[in-house]
Amino acid sequence: MNDPGWNIATSNSTNSYKFLVLFSDANCLILAEKLRSAAVERRWLRCSMWLPRHRITKPPKCCLFVFELLCAYMDDTVEVFDNSCLQNTTKLSKST
Repeated sequence: MNDPGWNIATSNSTNSYKFLVLFSDANCLILAEKLRSAAVERRWLRCSMWLPRHRITKPPKCCLFVFELLCAYMDDTVEVFDNSCLQNTTKLSKST
């Protein structure tokens, strides 16, 4: 099986990251980073789901399904959202 190409890359002064885009639509973006563990001989994915602000507290079922299918099928629990992230956000006013 061929290794798919990386779709997104980002870096700062100390770290560089490359992500695979596993799924994207108007409701969510699911990214994965390939990792290799010393304890596990095979590669595995660390996934993240990005949502628009208005969907943060209630992710669409289609996004949850895709995340479960591609990323969380071997995990017992998945932390989808940390409510403390909302405490530091401010509402943006819509400009006319």
